[in-house]
Amino acid sequence: MRLHYAFLFVPMFAVACTKQAGPLLDDMPNPAVRQSANGVLATSLTMSNKSHDIDSGLYLQSASYDGGIPGPTLIVNPGDSLQIALTNNIDLPPNLPVGSMDPRLSNLHCHGMHVSPLGNSDNPLISMAPGATYNYTMQIPTNHTGGFFWYHPHHHGTVAWQIANGMQGAIIVRGALDLVPEVAAARDRILMIANIKLDPITGTVPVMTETAVDLFLVNGKVRPTIHMRPGEVQRWRMCAASGSRYFPLALDSHNLHQIALDGSPLAAPQSVSELMLIPGQRAEVLVQAGAVGTYLLRKKPFQNANMEPAIPEVVLAEIVVSGAPLNMALPTTLVPVNPDPGAPVALRNWSFDAISAMPPVFGINMLPFDPTRIDATPLLGSIEEWTIQDGSGMHHPFHLHTNSFLVTAINGLPVAMPVWRDTVNVPAYGSVTVKIAFEDFPGPTVLHCHLLEHEDFGMMTIIDTLVTLPPK
Repeated sequence: MRLHYAFLFVPMFAVACTKQAGPLLDDMPNPAVRQSANGVLATSLTMSNKSHDIDSGLYLQSASYDGGIPGPTLIVNPGDSLQIALTNNIDLPPNLPVGSMDPRLSNLHCHGMHVSPLGNSDNPLISMAPGATYNYTMQIPTNHTGGFFWYHPHHHGTVAWQIANGMQGAIIVRGALDLVPEVAAARDRILMIANIKLDPITGTVPVMTETAVDLFLVNGKVRPTIHMRPGEVQRWRMCAASGSRYFPLALDSHNLHQIALDGSPLAAPQSVSELMLIPGQRAEVLVQAGAVGTYLLRKKPFQNANMEPAIPEVVLAEIVVSGAPLNMALPTTLVPVNPDPGAPVALRNWSFDAISAMPPVFGINMLPFDPTRIDATPLLGSIEEWTIQDGSGMHHPFHLHTNSFLVTAINGLPVAMPVWRDTVNVPAYGSVTVKIAFEDFPGPTVLHCHLLEHEDFGMMTIIDTLVTLPPK
């Protein structure tokens, strides 16, 4: 029997906590899929509130895309045109602080995609009012790397609350990694890990998310079950679709064989017993099932430098291995990786800073976000080296729009194997060094902390990639 969420909330949350410590029998659903045809994916997405069945009669009321947590998966090819008619029907939440920004203001960001930041493309400066529809067109370059990306809201000042509702969806760009025989043979699963924020008193997702209770969902479900056969290899595309929580992931008695990070394939699988996903990051792994039994995919305990409450271990999913064995193989090599872009022509330093505690104000280089200010003007076609450091005593996920970057050093020490990413952790009291090739797309875009409360409170800035340098 369906019972209204508002009447059930307090016992519902108690059950949700219990369910995260007890078994479920449901298989994990993959999101609905929309694929391009003849070079175009033309679709619509509506942002609205809905009652979501997160666990066999356990309901959550929150905003989402087309009524799903996550929204539909969008599958495209390099060279395609991605056209999205986005409609904003988000409900106004109760108990808004006096004078606060309307939390329904929104837009759309294709996280990690190498597409133009201008006009009606992946433009983070667009503002959609409630009731509005906006037509996005992202022209994907013919040389775009095949990989796993995701879409989510990105309106400054409202993004943390909207993602805390579960507004997320996967984007897949087909590529060379999909053609590796052992990868192509594996069952392809998407694991969108949502960090929902709930007010245990009102049963709503509060606009101020810092004091909310965490609920972790995988593809919109509490502790779903993933079925495998002994020896079977599955491809898991995992996304930390979160605005605030870190995910140290481990699977009982199994290694995770990384094949791609942030949409960038690796040259060969890297086998690890634990994988850290920071907010916004993605990792593609191959999992080879062991003996018959039940294994737990765990989010291990983590605390961000004593600056937030410690988040205990949470079981994200159960992996049930049963049935007749499958004799499947893991690859030993994958695809060629993008090379080091070369020597930089400019060096820049950025600091992620906490400016004020009350009211909370964050900034970059001690300056809070100002939509009229541009803090860097790299030249199109140039290569720059950036060092991003923490000035606040916390870990920060550094995210750059439009262009990915090559991570070359952490805390000043060269990394043994530089890796391409679009989101990387800046250690507390430490630094990360990256190289960026500003290719294909001029115009203003942003860099920011992907702890989205920090971004909403000012830890973002604009850079403007110029075609030619202005006259002196």
